[in-house]
Amino acid sequence: MHPESFAPPGTHGLLGSDELSRDLFSRVLYGIRASWLSALVVIASGVLIGGLLGTVAGIAGGWIDTALMRVTDLFLALPAAVLAIAVIAALGPSLPHTLVALAIVWWPWYARIVRGEVRAQAVRSHVDAARLAGVGRTRLALRHLLPGAVPAVLVTASLDVGSLVLLLAGLSFIGLGSPPA
Repeated sequence: MHPESFAPPGTHGLLGSDELSRDLFSRVLYGIRASWLSALVVIASGVLIGGLLGTVAGIAGGWIDTALMRVTDLFLALPAAVLAIAVIAALGPSLPHTLVALAIVWWPWYARIVRGEVRAQAVRSHVDAARLAGVGRTRLALRHLLPGAVPAVLVTASLDVGSLVLLLAGLSFIGLGSPPA
């Protein structure tokens, strides 16, 4: 055993050292990098998939809205962690597979938020004026409806970072995530 193994904070770094006398603070910083990047990848994919489906559901309405929201409800009814574990077990344990599994279970929240915000924006007077001016559906969505959903999506995404980091850490702890460095 190395003489500086398990050194207390201060003598061998801000957080001390581990059994191999490595600085724990630098290892924590290295781990944060991977965790934050992974969380941002999952959030970006959730916003992209959920935002697209929520926008389509909010603009189309009718049976398309109903069908997309029932699929969303199906994903929300299943526990996200259990579904992610099942997907990772089917694909094999690795960080890319973990990110795919979490992206599969993370999009429904964003679909619901974007759909609700699009539906709320659709009844506003500036959207009615754009419709009367002959603006097409795509331009109406991109220019008048989606900007109203951005604040709610940003707040949700910022709050999801912590949850995702904890879920990634839990999956890694049971051997289904990022391998130890």
